[in-house]
Amino acid sequence: MVAPSSIRHPKELWTLVFTLAVAVTVIALFTPFTFGALLLLVLLGVGMNFLAVVRRVGAVRRGATRIERLPDVAQIVSSCRQRLDVTDEIEVYVTSSPVLNAYAVGFAPPYVVVLHSALLEELDRVELAYVVGHELAHVKYKHTTVLGLIGQLGTQSYGVPILSLLLRAVFLSWMRVTERTADRAGLIACGRLDKALSTQLKLSVGHERARRVDVGALIRHYREHDVELAQQLGDVLSTHPRMEARIDAMVDFAITNARPGFLEI
Repeated sequence: MVAPSSIRHPKELWTLVFTLAVAVTVIALFTPFTFGALLLLVLLGVGMNFLAVVRRVGAVRRGATRIERLPDVAQIVSSCRQRLDVTDEIEVYVTSSPVLNAYAVGFAPPYVVVLHSALLEELDRVELAYVVGHELAHVKYKHTTVLGLIGQLGTQSYGVPILSLLLRAVFLSWMRVTERTADRAGLIACGRLDKALSTQLKLSVGHERARRVDVGALIRHYREHDVELAQQLGDVLSTHPRMEARIDAMVDFAITNARPGFLEI
């Protein structure tokens, strides 16, 4: 098994520290509020996030299907938990949706992972394991907890309208790194680079278009061409890295960590 420390992207922790330092500095320097008022705003934001998560989890529990009723999916989840050494209490659900998507939420156990039903229809078992591993990583490495506790710092203006945009850009940089960590975990969970890449393509461009993509050409084009300024600006306000960057990073990670019978390239 690949050690948890090597699955977590090396930039994740220091990016979080930098994010918090910048957020606190910017708020302290530019907001017109007193420390007590700021503290109250932060606590209010955490409370609102908590209630939002509780409502969201409640809606999932009422309207989705527990994987215990879907033995094949439950088996995939169990295998992914073992490969990634995930010990947290997690409830996994399947909800009816035509959108290829999945997500994880929760401040503390039991966390909740939701898989859209379209995933079960469009992905094979190995590809589904990639998605499951990706979401389990968000729980294992406490991404959902951090977002629940401090994510609201990047959504408020604190009396200065431009602060919300600046803080959001700072927080999104950390979120993009967490996606890199989760991509690595998904790769380890499914054990096959080709399946991890095919899943990423399907999630990004759809099943039909993914079949026509030459992954090798895509990676070569990404490495040989500079990213345009418009794309760079778009990346700054995105929660996820661009597909080409994610695929390129997974290839590098797989080459470094390839093991027969565990991670095939």
